[in-house]
Order: sequence, then structure tokens, then C-alpha cells
Amino acid sequence: MRQLNPPASVLFVLQTLNDAGFEAWAVGGCVRDSLLGHTPHDWDITTSALPQQTMSVFKGHRLLQTGLHHGTVTLLLDHQPIEITTYRVDGTYSDGRRPDSVSFTTNLTQDLARRDFTVNAMAWNPHGGLQDPFGGQTDLQAHLIRCVGDPVLRFDEDALRVVRAIRFSSQLDFSIHPQTAAAVHACAHNLALVASERIFPELLGICCGSNALSVLLEYGDVIGAMLPELAPMLGHKQHNIHHIHDVWQHCVHALSLVEPLPHLRLAALLHDCGKPAVFTRDEEGVGHFYGHGEVSHTIAQNLLKKLACPADLRYKVCDLVKYHDALIPLERPKVRRWFGRLGPRGMLDLLALKRADNGAQNPIYNYTEYYDDLEALIGSIIDDGDCCCLSQLAVNGSDLMALGLKGSAIGEMLQRLLCDVMDGRLPNQRERLLRSVERRLEKQSP
Repeated sequence: MRQLNPPASVLFVLQTLNDAGFEAWAVGGCVRDSLLGHTPHDWDITTSALPQQTMSVFKGHRLLQTGLHHGTVTLLLDHQPIEITTYRVDGTYSDGRRPDSVSFTTNLTQDLARRDFTVNAMAWNPHGGLQDPFGGQTDLQAHLIRCVGDPVLRFDEDALRVVRAIRFSSQLDFSIHPQTAAAVHACAHNLALVASERIFPELLGICCGSNALSVLLEYGDVIGAMLPELAPMLGHKQHNIHHIHDVWQHCVHALSLVEPLPHLRLAALLHDCGKPAVFTRDEEGVGHFYGHGEVSHTIAQNLLKKLACPADLRYKVCDLVKYHDALIPLERPKVRRWFGRLGPRGMLDLLALKRADNGAQNPIYNYTEYYDDLEALIGSIIDDGDCCCLSQLAVNGSDLMALGLKGSAIGEMLQRLLCDVMDGRLPNQRERLLRSVERRLEKQSP
């Protein structure tokens, strides 16, 4: 077993509660991650002390009482929050989201028994060592996600645990125990009870995990239950020689071929989500998806808004989805125009998505040479500092005001100059651009 090495603040909390006559243990994810050799994002403490007793022990420190109803006191030490929760037993979960009531206990094992998975049901302190009544360490070594007790009961208590199971499988590259896996599929419909904003972090974790490909292929029904907008993709055959997968499988394979960055993974997952809505077959039975880019863009935009996806991430994803199928000629002026729309980073991201899209298609249709040429052209535009946006233009609004332009005419003229520069009709030189403006104004004069 790896030795746990909590920060000094956590050891201080454990020791302070012990000195006051209470049991106290680091618990849950921080123990799991430490045993895996990962650095925990946060440390949670479980204790035999009642909430009021915990507050008394840490009197004089900054305390937050927002979770007091469920026995949690948050202690701020070195500007870091440490949640301290009293051993508890949960009551019924009538809404499939949170317990209707909790009762406190003095028994650590009873507290661990209410937790979701064995790998999250371990506790540790420097005096008592590891407490693992449900075999979490064995499951860690076996790379296995297994519910504590009856998995159907665990998932009926809190439907979010269904998606947490596959998120852990994706992130940790663990398999799911057969009995737990069966319950994941059987209880997926309960995800309708879960608020959208709780789903989004889980979706990101699944998509960006190292095991995302196999998890999304095996548990597509769970994603469809969680996000009904994507359900039509499942099993939707494409009936087109360019494809060897159905729509869902194609998008998942594309996802596995881009870096595990949120905007790239989400764009890959969603890039063809509009295909089922526009699917047609011609007289020869060949499938077509005319206009699917725009429809996919609309579905992705509405879905990400519903999930409370941050606006900057949503814009990046939706731009990539919208343009993933666009033909970009290998002509410098036209690629500059694309730079003006997406920027340098956006162009590289679009190229990555296009490569992945092609990589997930029928391998006989391999466009690697084209993408290599496009990548070289994009790199050349970046390295040479080609003017592709107004901020790079050698003149600005003040220069045009000095020539007598006002209001919206300034912006319109700047845009014309930018187009001339990107298309190679004018060099990006201050004097040449100003002379061009003067000539245009002279032609407009009566």
C-alpha cells in the first residue's frame, strides 16, 4: 500500500479532533487518489464529532456552515476549504437525488456503508491506518468499479451515481464490475431526475478520460438517457460507403482521436449530432446528410446552454461543430479568411477535428496528405504573421477619422481594407492602405 501523505493542514485537523477526544479520518476520493499515487484535489474528513462539537473544537478559525443540515462543517485553513462531516446514516431518497434526512452515528463502518463505490469507501488516519471494510483497496488493485452493497439500491438513492460510475471508469481506466454494470444500464432512466448542471462536469470527465472510447461505446444508452438530444445517434446507420460506423460510434471514435481537451472532445462527440434529423436515402439506397453541420450546431448550442456550459467553452465547441464539414481550399487568401473567422488557435483546432473525423471514417478514404498540406499552410500563415484580423491591420479607426470618415463608415472601410489585404490585393502597409482609402473617398465625392 502506498503511504498517504496529506498536507499539514489535514494532519492538523485530524490531530486536533483526536486531541479533543473524537475520531477523525480522511475519507473518500482523497484516500482513493492517494493510494493510486495521484495528488488529491481536496481532502474530506469524517468524524465522530457532532457538527456543533466540530465548530467548538475549531472555534477561532473561519468556519462555513452551509452544509450543517447534512452534518458538514467547512473549515478554511490556508485559504483552502476542508469539509468535516459527522459519521452519518442516510435516510430514504424519495427524489432520487439527496436523502430526505440523515441521522448521525458513532460507527465509522456505518458511515462508509452509505457511500457509492468501494474505492470511495475507505478512510485513513496516521494512527489507525487504512480502514477498508468493503474491499476498496482490492478493487483498486484490480482496476474495478464496484458499488458498496446492492448497486440498484445505490443508484436508486442517487441517480447521479449511474453516470459517476462510467466517469470513474473513463478517468481511471477501470472496468465496471458486471453486477454494477448491469445496474448502470438498468437504472440509466433515473438520470432524468438529475439537474442538468450536475451532469455537465460528469460528461466532461467521461469525454476527457483515458478510457473514453470503450466507455462511450459500451454505455451509449446511459449517455442517451442523460442527454436525450443525442439518443437518435445511437444505432443510426449511415448507409454510405464513406462510413463503417453508425453515427454514435463514428463520433466516439473521432473523440478518441483528438487530444483530451474539453473543447475538442465535446466538439468531436457532437459534430454529427444533427445527422439523424436530416438523413435521407437516394434511389440507390445511399445515405445523405445534407446540411447536417448547421443542424448539429443548433443542437450542440441548445444542449450546452441547457447544461450550463461556460460561454467561452460553448462558443469554441459550437464553432468547431458548425465548420467541421466545411471545405477549405489550399489557397493562402482563402485560408486567411478562415483565420479571420476562427483565429490561429481555432484553425489548428478545426484541423485536429477534421483529421479525427476522417480517421473515424472508412479507412480507404484517407485524406492525410490534404490535411498535412493544410497544416503546412496554416503554419506558414502563423509564422509569417499574415494579416488576418483587424488588430493586425496597419491602420486603425483613428487613421480613418483623420481622413474624414465617421460612424459606421469607419468600420465598413476597415473591413474592406482587411479583405483586400487577406485576398492579396493590397499589402498591409500603412501608406498604401491610406492611399487606397483616399482614392475611394475621391470616387465617392460628387
